[in-house]
Amino acid sequence: MKKLSILCLLFLLICNAAFSQENAYKTRNRFEIEKNQHSFDIEFNYFGYAYAHKFSDRLILGFSMHTGFGLQFFLNTPKYLEYSGICYEGDCPKYWRPTEYYETRKSFFTPTIQILKFQLFYRKFLKPNFYLDIGAYYSLGNLPTHREDQEWIPSNSNIGINLSAFYGFERVKFGHRIQFGNIHIDYGHGMKTDITSLLLTLLVLQFGFNK
Repeated sequence: MKKLSILCLLFLLICNAAFSQENAYKTRNRFEIEKNQHSFDIEFNYFGYAYAHKFSDRLILGFSMHTGFGLQFFLNTPKYLEYSGICYEGDCPKYWRPTEYYETRKSFFTPTIQILKFQLFYRKFLKPNFYLDIGAYYSLGNLPTHREDQEWIPSNSNIGINLSAFYGFERVKFGHRIQFGNIHIDYGHGMKTDITSLLLTLLVLQFGFNK
C-alpha cells in the first residue's frame, strides 16, 4: 500500500506539471528555443551540470555529470550476494576466499548513495516549461552493501537507462528521476555480484542559463 501510494503521488505530480497552467504554455520560452541549453542541478548533497544542443525542433541531444553524495531510493527489492569472513591485507591466508551467502538487504524505499554519474540523453519538450530527458548513464556508488560491522567497502558501479522529468518556470524547474540499471559489486579477491536496481530521486532543483 505504501509503495502504491508513493508511485501514485509521483505520477500525479508529473501530470499536474504537464497539464496545468495552459495559458503559460501557449508560447515557447527562451530556454526551449536556445541551441545551447546549459543547466545546473541541485539535489541533497549532489550537484550536476548538463549541456544539451538543439540540432532541430525534434532533435536535442546532451550530456551531464553529477558528483557528491546523491540520495536515491530503491523502488524494487533486489537480492544480492553478500560476503562474510573479511580479513585484512597481510593477514589473509594464501588461498583465502570470503564465505558467500545470499541475503535480501534492500527493501522498498531503502535509501542509497550515488557518488558520481555520467549521462548521455535525448531531450523532448512536451510543453514549453515541461520536458523529459531520456538516456543512458554510468555511475559509481550506491553504497553501502557491506555488513555494518565491517569497515571494508566494495567498489560498486551502475549502468542503465535514466528518465528525468522537469517542470516549472523558464529558468528554474523542479524535477524527478528514475534509474533502471545493473549495479555491479566488486568485493576483491575475484568475488563479484550484480543486482538489478530501480532507483528514484525524489526532487531535483534545476537552473537554466545562457552562455
